[in-house]
Amino acid sequence: CFCLPETLDATRSQRRSLQSVLHQLGHVAQAWRYAWLVAYINGVLFCYYAESPFLFIHRLHLTSSQYGTLGIGIALAAITGSLTGRRLVQSHTSTTLIRLGVKCCTGISLLLYVGCIAAFHSLDHTLLAIGFIMLPMMGLVFFGFGFIVPFALSNALHAYQNALGKAAAGFGGAYYVMIMLLTYGMGLIHHGGPTAMPLYFIVMNVVSLLALPRKKATP
Repeated sequence: CFCLPETLDATRSQRRSLQSVLHQLGHVAQAWRYAWLVAYINGVLFCYYAESPFLFIHRLHLTSSQYGTLGIGIALAAITGSLTGRRLVQSHTSTTLIRLGVKCCTGISLLLYVGCIAAFHSLDHTLLAIGFIMLPMMGLVFFGFGFIVPFALSNALHAYQNALGKAAAGFGGAYYVMIMLLTYGMGLIHHGGPTAMPLYFIVMNVVSLLALPRKKATP
């Protein structure tokens, strides 16, 4: 469209090619950190949905409809996490909340490992076994989608306001590739036992602790 020079925003007038934006984005460590954090939480959820049918249907002998109702718990955890994160960001920086979320997810992954083992020593008590798995999983979703994903997405592209669409395309493509690889990795290590998924989550959390943003971001 046609714009008069005196009404054209200076930042919009500085057009950048997709190649230059992607090249710069690829060399910014902070962008890769945030891409990993977004991918890791989404990867946890994708891996859960890839692995959980083997745990709940094959091992705990739930019906398909019973297994499907467990998704309500995941949805409620995501909603309450988002509302809590939105409230806390008014008094804390986004970086503080991301760090808190990753540290809490690391501890919860350890609880999930213990819970998965306990669940398969409680096969005669189905509700108890479900709780051992679902409660830690809901905690991961609560902190992941309430404290990590929204603020990582918000902070990732602050330096690209004059080429936000192109930068977002590259950033989104990067973390979706990571999600794909994480989900593929879950498939590779699947052995039908209860410990593969939580151990995989623990490894992902250790990497996430190393990828935590080092500089303070705006609230």
